[in-house]
Amino acid sequence: MNRAYLQASLSNEANEADDEEDPFAVFGDEDDDNEIENDNENEISTTTEPLMAPRSLMTNQHHHDEKSSIEFVPQRILLHDAELLSSIPSWPDPLYQSGCWEIVTTPQYGRAVRATQAIPAGTLLLIEKPLWDLSTTSTKDETSRTPSPADVLYQGVQWLLEQKHNNSKVVQYVEHLHPTLEQVERVLKSDTVTPTERDQIVDPLEQLQHDPRLQQMMAGEDTITVRRYYLLLQYNLLRTGLYLYVALWNHQHQTPNCIKLGNQIWTCRSVEPHEMLTIDYVPEISSRRAAIVWEHHKFRVPATTGPAWIPRYEAILQEFQEQYQLLLADETSHPTTQHLEWAMALEQAMLELLTDHTKSSVDDDTNAFLWIPCRLLYLQVGQYLLSSSTTTSTASSSLFHLTNQGRIALLERLLQQTQLLLKQQQQYYGPDHLHLATTYDELAQLCHYLVQQDPSTYYAQVSALESLYRKQHERIRRLYPEINDDNLTERVASTNE
Repeated sequence: MNRAYLQASLSNEANEADDEEDPFAVFGDEDDDNEIENDNENEISTTTEPLMAPRSLMTNQHHHDEKSSIEFVPQRILLHDAELLSSIPSWPDPLYQSGCWEIVTTPQYGRAVRATQAIPAGTLLLIEKPLWDLSTTSTKDETSRTPSPADVLYQGVQWLLEQKHNNSKVVQYVEHLHPTLEQVERVLKSDTVTPTERDQIVDPLEQLQHDPRLQQMMAGEDTITVRRYYLLLQYNLLRTGLYLYVALWNHQHQTPNCIKLGNQIWTCRSVEPHEMLTIDYVPEISSRRAAIVWEHHKFRVPATTGPAWIPRYEAILQEFQEQYQLLLADETSHPTTQHLEWAMALEQAMLELLTDHTKSSVDDDTNAFLWIPCRLLYLQVGQYLLSSSTTTSTASSSLFHLTNQGRIALLERLLQQTQLLLKQQQQYYGPDHLHLATTYDELAQLCHYLVQQDPSTYYAQVSALESLYRKQHERIRRLYPEINDDNLTERVASTNE
């Protein structure tokens, strides 16, 4: 796909929009399209300049001082009246358990984990070996196709049935996972059930009774047991596996105080005594977060209705993501001129979308899930251009390069958008979250590259910012001492449970 095709595709998407407030109208700019077409009619240029001028950078240091301008108000859930739950005797001890949390039971949240004292950000709370480890279990079928979430659930049911006959201890362990064996038996014998019990136990069990794949597994097995296995996996299974103690951490839809990194749980913001310890079951930022929590874990959370144009925006963002993945997949040993022009068109289209969103009026939470993913992708595309356009020694990539002015303009655009990304992440995650360490590192590198490109112009403006960003990166890194620079990105990616 070339730049003209991408611009045309986005323009068509915009033309189909309703007459209501539409942040995508910028894609219908006929002047920009004509300019691109006229460029293509002329001989191939050996340079590519930016289509849009960069905005001024935020170079005033006081805008970036630690916590000075962060508007972050965490939602704390305090469990003062919760009853202490005695330890579950059949469960094995975790690999590591800090002494600052306890298991409690509450009428509203069921079983939960509560802090016994004030806990600072960056505290390791738990290390647990998964009961069923998906990271070491091959779940691909004969065609090497990555299974759907439903496929994994069926495989998990089959695994639990095998344990039932070969490892009775595992069966004893999962009897205490939601919905517990005791809960299911009590609800099915009761004439009256609560709305939550009907929502999470009765209705799903009835629906699964007619599931053809489960019916095959029910041969020779207790039908209630097979369906309960499916439910407990649906409620508790994460992408890395099935855990016992991790399953006690409740989902918090906004500002959770903990983050799961592989088989570990850390605090990602400060915690008060008696505060419920929570993680985010769906770290992916999307307007469908509430729906995804229900689809995958059968827990209902409040859902806010945003502007009507949000689904169209997310459809375009998904198109950007697919185009970037196609670009990476299509690339051979070196990017060709076509690949790099494709990336430049994608960068410019995303920039138009990002710069146009200021016309839209949305609340802070909506603003975060709209633009954080877009800016993260924009940073990836920009970095691709910076790294690939420097390789001009081979015939496959010799027709495309950025002039010094074009490279500086691209660096300025990336720096500005990453500064805005940092501000939104601070408001959404808080000042100490692991995600911010990666963003601070990216900002420091962009500052460094910009000074390298033109020291006389940018040293005075940008070098102080580079130093500040590196200090903030180091500060957050020290909060998570077992995570070094080499595996930081991998650990952050692993939070997408």
